[in-house]
Amino acid sequence: MEEAKRIREISLVQLLDGDSSIGMPKGVITLAEEWMEINDWDEEHIAVVMKALHFLKARAAGEIPTAAIFMQNYVCNHPSYQRDSVVCQRVLFDLLRELSILGSRDGAEGNSQARDWA
Repeated sequence: MEEAKRIREISLVQLLDGDSSIGMPKGVITLAEEWMEINDWDEEHIAVVMKALHFLKARAAGEIPTAAIFMQNYVCNHPSYQRDSVVCQRVLFDLLRELSILGSRDGAEGNSQARDWA
């Protein structure tokens, strides 16, 4: 019974960031950074790991859309989409072009969300 009291459901953001209100002042991000510094990791490797952890946190917090959400938003906001659940060739062509740009190095430099996490 006591073991069950110690188990608590928390969000991924709380796990990564910590949350003092649940008795977890440090999250995985802070603990990982402290551990890497204690173990004398070089700044370049620390930066790579921290970038990945911050990306996961931003994705978990909804700040960066998943691929599915990005595509749904793109289609729904396209001027040629008729809101009839049919994705016409113009919308599909433009979506694939946008995804191709985002997938390229040049696209990552031109798109603020992609650039921040590329």
